[in-house]
Amino acid sequence: MRNRDEVKMIDGIILSFQVFSRIPLKKPVDFSNKNLKIALGFLPILGLLIGSLLGLLLQWANPKAPLVGGALALTLYIILTGGLHLDGLADTADGFLSNADPKKILDIMKDSLIGSFGSLTLILYCLFKFAFYTSFTENFIFTLAQVSFVSRLSALYVIKKGGLARPGGFGSVMKEALSDYKAFLFNLILLAVLAYFDWRILPAAFISLILCELIIRMASKKIGGLTGDLYGATIEINELVALLVYWGLLWI
Repeated sequence: MRNRDEVKMIDGIILSFQVFSRIPLKKPVDFSNKNLKIALGFLPILGLLIGSLLGLLLQWANPKAPLVGGALALTLYIILTGGLHLDGLADTADGFLSNADPKKILDIMKDSLIGSFGSLTLILYCLFKFAFYTSFTENFIFTLAQVSFVSRLSALYVIKKGGLARPGGFGSVMKEALSDYKAFLFNLILLAVLAYFDWRILPAAFISLILCELIIRMASKKIGGLTGDLYGATIEINELVALLVYWGLLWI
C-alpha cells in the first residue's frame, strides 16, 4: 500500500513538471484528478527549483557581465516555463484592457492570437524583469527561488478562493482538483521554513496576498470569476511584484 502511494506521489510530481514547465520528464502519467491535485500542491516547490536555476545562472554571470546574465536568466525562465504563464498574462491584458462587455472579454481571452495590449504588456514585463535581474548583486539563489515560490503559491490561493468565469476549460479542472486545503497548508508550512532562512519572503507573501484579493475582486467584477489565463497571469504579476519587494528591501 505504501509503495502504491509513493508511486502516485511521484506520478503527481512528474505531472507538475509536465503541465507547468518544459523541463523534460517523458514518463507517461495519467492526467487524473488525484495526480493533478498532487501536481498543484507541488507547483510552489517547482517554483523553488526554477528560481534556484535562474539564481545559479545569475550568480555565475553577475561578476562577469550582469547585463548578459540578466538576458540569459530571462531567456532561461521562458524556456523552463515554456511561456505558459506569460501567455495567460498576455490574454488577460488583451481582454481586460479592451473595455468590452464580459462575454466579449472572455472571447478575446480565448482567442489564440495576441493583440496590441498583450504585446505591450509582455514587452513591459520583460523589461522590468530584466531590470530586476540585473539589479541584484547577492543572494541570487535564495532571492529568485523564494520569488518563484511566492508567485506560484499565489496561484493556489486564487484557484481555491476565486470563482469561475465559465464552466469547462483547464481552469475549472484545476479548481476541482484543489478541493481541500491540504496542498495550501503544506506550502504555508514550507513558507515558514523558508522565512527562517530569509525573512524577506514574509513581506513578499503578504503583499502577494493583498494582490491576489484584488485580482479576485477585479475578475469577479469584470467577467464574473477567474479563468485558466488569470491563474497564469496571477503567477507572473506576483512574480514581478515580489521582485519589486525584494529589490526595495535592498535599500533597508
